[in-house]
Amino acid sequence: MNNNSNIYKNGQIISEIKDDTLTFEKEIISDNPLFDMFKELSLFEQTSYCVKYIESNILNLSSEQILYHADIASACFRQAKEYYEAGKKVSLSTRPLLYSYSINNYTKGMAYLTTNNDDILKGFGNHGFKYEYNNDFLNSTIKKVRLGAIHSLEKMVQDEEIPNNKPIPIHLLLALIPSLSKTFNSTTEYVSHVAFPLEEKNDFKLITQGKNFKINEKQSKLVGLIGQKVAKHPYWGDECIRLGINVNGQELIKKLKRLSYVSNNHIFIPLLIDDKAILVQPMVASYLTLMFYGMLVRYHAEKWDKIIDGKTSNTFSLVKISIEDCYEEFVVNLYRYIFKQRIIKKEYTNDSVKDYIKDNAKEILEILDNEKKSINMQYGRDVY
Repeated sequence: MNNNSNIYKNGQIISEIKDDTLTFEKEIISDNPLFDMFKELSLFEQTSYCVKYIESNILNLSSEQILYHADIASACFRQAKEYYEAGKKVSLSTRPLLYSYSINNYTKGMAYLTTNNDDILKGFGNHGFKYEYNNDFLNSTIKKVRLGAIHSLEKMVQDEEIPNNKPIPIHLLLALIPSLSKTFNSTTEYVSHVAFPLEEKNDFKLITQGKNFKINEKQSKLVGLIGQKVAKHPYWGDECIRLGINVNGQELIKKLKRLSYVSNNHIFIPLLIDDKAILVQPMVASYLTLMFYGMLVRYHAEKWDKIIDGKTSNTFSLVKISIEDCYEEFVVNLYRYIFKQRIIKKEYTNDSVKDYIKDNAKEILEILDNEKKSINMQYGRDVY
């Protein structure tokens, strides 16, 4: 299936491309994806906009029910944005707590925008998890317990929920964040569960860097993974496992919820939780990670201070980068869920740069000329 999609430049549509992902999503290319996503998500801070969205997305609601949903959703989106803005202004000492408040509000707002399912909406009275911190930060754990917000999020974006009362090490959650993959592999003894596409074929590479890593048969079978161990490749450098998806796997993926798998950008290795393979969505992994961080900030300030001490902490760089990466991963999938499309970063090749210079030569020369005049004036030179 092909979808037409738009190319954005500073938020403006400039041309169209085609996309045929297994998830059948429109794909928008932008110079600044996060900026454009926040701009469109900010529309839901207005109650009347929420009303229009809900009218077209939730059937069989009365006007009173629609307004009730819209009031809650818009309030949540306003608070979520304020917590995020506040979080950007403070240090690592408190930022994760504010970010966790933000994603909690976004999760509730997303639910009231998109569903009238009581099993989902009634989950927002509790967090729904417990955590255990030990001196080995990456092996500290978080587990789902009673009904809570995490259950509601899973019901919306994931095909199968993580079992209750099964502790999940933090390193397994961090292993599912695509943008964190390189940092995760280089700063821990573990292997990222995100495989990225190869340039020459439709397969993917899972970088192992010589670490002991095996994909369990249950993990492979869940999404039809096929692969082989590859020694140091002359082009890739790092030791890898070369992965593909068999025909049966492709059919399985098409039946998954939209956010479960994005096969043209990366593929995820399912987590093995209590000997059961589960495909955990990165939005869920990001949520649990930031909630864990937030709890440490709120209730264990002295422990959090040690984790973010760059002089003594072995996980400082990973944690620092993961705070932003997890938040952005959550927002990316929030946008995908609501708008049923993705915004990705525009890639510049040598040809595209040449084309840009050719198409904008006059403007570029004017900018250079003005810059030259400004420099000359600063040094009291004559302008020619």
